[in-house]
Amino acid sequence: MKRALIAAAILGLVGCTTSQSQPSETQAQFRTSIIQTTFHPGELTSLCNQALLQFSSAMGLTAQSSNKVANAFDFDGVWSDFNDAVQPLVFMGYVSPDEETRSEASQCEAKTNKALADIFTHRRLYKIIETTTVQNDDGERLVLELRRQFEKNGMTLSEQKLKKFRALQAELADLEAQYMKNYNDDTSSVQFTAADLTGVSNTFLKSLKQTVAAPVGATNNSVPYYIVTTKVTDVMEVLKNAALAQTRQRMLFAFENRASATNSAILAKAVVVREQIAKLLGFKNWADYRIKGNMAKNSKNVMKMLNDLKSKLASRYAKERDELLQAKQQMIDANATQLDPWDIRYLAYQIQKRDYQLDDDVLRQYFPENQVLAGMFSIYSTLLGVHFRKVKGASVWSSPDVQLYAVIDNARNRVISYFYTDFVPRPGKYGHAASFPLILGRQTKNGYSQPVSALVANFSPAIKDQPAL
Repeated sequence: MKRALIAAAILGLVGCTTSQSQPSETQAQFRTSIIQTTFHPGELTSLCNQALLQFSSAMGLTAQSSNKVANAFDFDGVWSDFNDAVQPLVFMGYVSPDEETRSEASQCEAKTNKALADIFTHRRLYKIIETTTVQNDDGERLVLELRRQFEKNGMTLSEQKLKKFRALQAELADLEAQYMKNYNDDTSSVQFTAADLTGVSNTFLKSLKQTVAAPVGATNNSVPYYIVTTKVTDVMEVLKNAALAQTRQRMLFAFENRASATNSAILAKAVVVREQIAKLLGFKNWADYRIKGNMAKNSKNVMKMLNDLKSKLASRYAKERDELLQAKQQMIDANATQLDPWDIRYLAYQIQKRDYQLDDDVLRQYFPENQVLAGMFSIYSTLLGVHFRKVKGASVWSSPDVQLYAVIDNARNRVISYFYTDFVPRPGKYGHAASFPLILGRQTKNGYSQPVSALVANFSPAIKDQPAL
C-alpha cells in the first residue's frame, strides 16, 4: 500500500521529461514554509472567514463586491484561488495534533461546503457560464462540466424549491463535517492481557502502552493490561495474528464501532437529508444523483455490473469460503460449520504462512521505510526524469513524523512541485491512507503555481532500535 500511495501521488505531481541526469542543488532553492501548519486559537477560523469573504466578493455575491467573474474562465480562476486558500486549512482537520486546530478546521470545511453550495445555486453565475464563448475543446469541456455542476445543484428548480435545496445542502454540510471530525477524533481502545494477545509478535507487544488498571468487567486484576488502539496498524496486527477468537471479536467490534455513540444519529439523519435532496431534484435516490454525469450514468447500471461480477465470482467465492472453513476446522474448532467475521483475516493470514511461506513480519524486516522511499524515488526518478530531495528545516504540523520533499526536474534543474509525507499514527489523525491535494498546479496571472500535495497513511512506527516498516 505504501508503494501504491506514493506512486499515485508522484504521478499526480510531476510530468514526464527526458533527461536522466541528476544535477546538484542547494537547500536554499527550496521553500521551507509552503502552507501554514501551526495556528493560535481562533487564527485558522479568521483565515477561513477571510478566504470565504474574498471568494464571495470575487464572485459578486457581497454588497461590496469586486465581481471578477465575466465568463467561465474567470469563474474557474476564482474557484481555484479559493481552493488554494482553504484546502490547506481544511486539511489540518485531518492531521493536526492540536484538538482546537482540528475543530476549527472542521468548521472551516463545513463553511466551505456551504459557500460552494451557494455559488452553484446562483442563477446569475449560471447564466454567465451558459453564455461563455469558447474557442477550443478545453474551453468547451470546462463549460460543460461547470454547467453540469450547476444543474446538479438545482438550476432547474423553482425559486421556492431552490431555497429548500440550499437549506438541505447547508444541513448536510454540517452533518458531514461533524461526522468526519468525530471519526478522526476517536481515541477508543481495547485492553488485553498478554494471554489475550497470544499469537501477536513480541515487537507489537513492545510497542503497546500498558496499564495496571483493569477494564470494567475484567476477571483478572493482578496482571498488567496492554492498550490496543483502533488505529488500522493495531487492528490488523490483532485480527491477523491473535489466536483467541474472543480477542479478535472484541477488536473487530471496537474498530467497526468507532465514534458510533455520536455518529450513528448523525449518519441516520444524513441519509434522510440526502434522500430529500435527491427527490427534490427529481432523482429516484441519492445514488442516481451522485452518479449522474459519470460513465455509469445511473445506479441501475452500477447494480447490473455488480450483480454480473457477483455471479461470475460465485464459484471462486465458494471455493475460498470452503478453504477458510476447512482451515478453521483444522486450526480452531473441528466442529465449526460457519465462518465469523473476525475469522477471515486470521485464517487467510495463517493459510498464507502455512501454504506459501509468506510471513509479513519476516518480510517487512527487509522493507524499512527509508529503504522503501529510496527505492520508490529511484524508480520514479528514472521514469519521469526528476529527482527528490528532503527539505531540511521545513515547517510541518507534527515533527519529526512529517517530512517535506521537493520534486526537481532534471532537464531544467528546477523545483516543479512539493509533497509532504505523514506516515505515523497518532491521536486525532485521519485513520486511513489518502493523498490530499493542497495547492493546485496551474497557470496564474503571477506565473505557474507549483502543485503541493500530502501523503497521509498509518504505518508501523519505529520502535526503539527497530526502524519504521
